[in-house]
Amino acid sequence: MTKRLKIILLSAIVLVLASGASLWRSFMRSDVLWNDAYSAGIAIEGLDGVMVYDNGPNFPDSHGRNYAPDGYYFGQKWQCVEFIKRYLYQAKGLRMPDVWGNAISFFDPDAAQGGLNTKRGMIQFRQGGNEPPRPGDLIVFGGAAGYGHVAIVAFADANSVEVVQQNKPPARERLVLRQSNGGYVVEARLSPLGWLRLPKEALNRS
Repeated sequence: MTKRLKIILLSAIVLVLASGASLWRSFMRSDVLWNDAYSAGIAIEGLDGVMVYDNGPNFPDSHGRNYAPDGYYFGQKWQCVEFIKRYLYQAKGLRMPDVWGNAISFFDPDAAQGGLNTKRGMIQFRQGGNEPPRPGDLIVFGGAAGYGHVAIVAFADANSVEVVQQNKPPARERLVLRQSNGGYVVEARLSPLGWLRLPKEALNRS
């Protein structure tokens, strides 16, 4: 093999590897143009004074456990559930009875429509049910390799909901809300299971 041919083959291998790395980053962060010089823990969004932090390019990554000063467990930095529990604790004063589990476990399939989700201490409504999501609700999504995802509703009107979320770009996202067969459906790439609401807010809307 000539020296020239070796150089050509080596260049081709480098291009293939670089292309593969680029495709992997695009798959992992398909909604944003990722900067390789990231720093996990940078504040990128906020809601009611509670910040959303970047988790970096790989969704499964964890950067250690995060606790409140009194020892209440928020979750793994900077997973989606960590922001949810930290937000509810700091902005709403809610301590979940059960702080463990992935995002998908926030939705209890055995809880009745409008009934109490005892593990999370919140009222639960189902996707397609008779109650639309409201600001302050948590929307629980399925998918994401079985881990699910969870976000907070920052705004809602008759046709859309805007959610704030951690570890899924973009950190603030507008989703379509539509009525179907007398119920309410949120359209999203990850399939919503339903939404959870603080008991006092559910009572105020009754």
